[in-house]
Amino acid sequence: MYNPSFFLGALGSGGLSVTFFLMLMFWIPHPNQPIPVFEDWMNVMVSGTLFNKAVVSLALMGIAILSITHFKLLVKNLKKWSEFKKTDHYKEFVNQGSGITQMAVYLTLAMSINAAFIVGAIFVPNLWSVVEYLFPLAVIAFALVGFFAVKAYAGIVVVQNSGKGVTGSKITLLPAFAFSMISVGFAAPAAMSHIQDVQAISTLLSLFFASLAGWVVFQNLGSSYRSIHQDGIDDMALPTLWIMIPVLTILMIAGIRLEHGMHNFCVSGCEGNGVPTSALVLGIIFFMQTAMLFTGYMTKRSVNFFERIKNGEFNVPATYGLICPGVAYAVSLHFFINKGLVASHFIEKFGVVYWSLSAIAVGIALFTLKFYVDLLRRIEK
Repeated sequence: MYNPSFFLGALGSGGLSVTFFLMLMFWIPHPNQPIPVFEDWMNVMVSGTLFNKAVVSLALMGIAILSITHFKLLVKNLKKWSEFKKTDHYKEFVNQGSGITQMAVYLTLAMSINAAFIVGAIFVPNLWSVVEYLFPLAVIAFALVGFFAVKAYAGIVVVQNSGKGVTGSKITLLPAFAFSMISVGFAAPAAMSHIQDVQAISTLLSLFFASLAGWVVFQNLGSSYRSIHQDGIDDMALPTLWIMIPVLTILMIAGIRLEHGMHNFCVSGCEGNGVPTSALVLGIIFFMQTAMLFTGYMTKRSVNFFERIKNGEFNVPATYGLICPGVAYAVSLHFFINKGLVASHFIEKFGVVYWSLSAIAVGIALFTLKFYVDLLRRIEK
């Protein structure tokens, strides 16, 4: 029987494309807009240093290959999901605890809109000249995904309240993952649009879905830990142990975007430029994720989880859930370095410490990419 956890395969490639995009975001000049676009990397290829040209070439290749993989897997799974919804098994599926995995559909669709925006900005010439026309379309797209995500979650809550919820797993946090992805999507127009109505609507909707994500975490995180400590964790639930890492990363980026957008509202009547996101806050988030990564690793290691993956014991779609924490951890480190340590003048941009830390972030991303490719070969064959 089909399971929407297969959507996490598409989600993983979309997330990995973001790690390559961040190389352009933080290492390549883009003085005329908040994100790098087609014209910025073209200028580098014409007059940049050999190192910058190499960065651009690697980033473009990574974004292109992983984005194509993402949309191919998305289309494949949308077809299978549509077919599955027409079967008798679907009604049985949504009325059981495993029905919570349908939130992976809306999580991945939200990622797809974000991925499409990145692909457009990087590969379509002069797209930024018409971006104000695209932001309202993005708001509508995220609103549609958000509506159906909330509708699906309402059904999941009914199932959970009937006592059929999942135990011994952090899969109960999957809705928080989906809502945070929708929130960060709304936060992009909130940060970058110069039309006040678009900013206001995007900001409010981003805050709504971020708050909804926070509520889901508040409701389920403690109970999932208690269930695991009392009854142990089921083997098939092991990939979910790190799910809070990407949730924290996405909400962190949403917060940075919303803060930037709020500064744009301060045309008059605001004193100074406001307080930038501090290295302290980003550092707390990053090291909290580090603690989660370490404790999750020790738990998985105690049951030989990684060896069992190599032996092919976990060739199930839920294993794709291991990609998101690796991506999120690398992305968090990039933001901690650039928006925290550099912005607060703790380290010098492009200095020895900067490149040493950035190399760790890139190494994590490349390790995650290798693991993802291995999973694709085993699960999608």
